[in-house]
Amino acid sequence: MIKYKYRFKTEKEFIDEYGINWRRGSGRIYWTSSNSMDYLFNTEIDPIYYKEFLDKNGRLYMTVHDKFDLNRWTINIKMIKEIKVGINYNEPKKLVYD
Repeated sequence: MIKYKYRFKTEKEFIDEYGINWRRGSGRIYWTSSNSMDYLFNTEIDPIYYKEFLDKNGRLYMTVHDKFDLNRWTINIKMIKEIKVGINYNEPKKLVYD
């Protein structure tokens, strides 16, 4: 079974996908123009949020607070990148008991 994890896109990924003016473009990304969300670039989204915030189509929607809890942003599918997590066959196997 292939599993997925999520991370925020890098600034370069936003530029590549939406152009140099991606913050103000018509792509409706809703990333702040004040750069206050930029600390999220390329950060992994904690797995605790995966099931809680997955919509019926398997997309992740959640609200993120800044470190001072002054700002809140809604994260949408255009801001995140889905990464396949495969099986590492070189890693020693662990037995799991229920």
